[in-house]
Amino acid sequence: MTKMRTNSVIIAMVLGIIALAARDTSSASFTYANYNLHGTYRITFTGFVPSSGRLQSGVGIFVLDGSGGLSGTEVFNNGGIVCRNVVVTGTYVLNGNGIGELSADFTSSAPGCSGHFNSTLLVYAGGGRVRAVSSDPSFVTISEEWLRDE
Repeated sequence: MTKMRTNSVIIAMVLGIIALAARDTSSASFTYANYNLHGTYRITFTGFVPSSGRLQSGVGIFVLDGSGGLSGTEVFNNGGIVCRNVVVTGTYVLNGNGIGELSADFTSSAPGCSGHFNSTLLVYAGGGRVRAVSSDPSFVTISEEWLRDE
């Protein structure tokens, strides 16, 4: 009986160790904060302006300071109106779950190339990749992605 009980305890211990070793750690929580968004990001975006029926697409470079500040430049095509050297300045706040908010102004001396936008951000890879969608009714994001230069 004692040998059988000892074998049962050993088997239970081995199974417990196997269960711990095989445990899924992919759901381990990672907490984000503004500092996860820092450095230079290369961005691309496409979208739709409902009021004019125009498609819009562009590229840009944003620099994020890790403290909630953003600066950069964009070039975009707003339904045939090409806007070059557009200056972007703004602020962002990133929640612990990796979802954040961005508020920014874009300015240019060219007519029709200045304005304001608000976006909701989803951060991946510790801040190396960002997907964004417009949180304004005046613009519908089709696709927007940011990749940080490493």
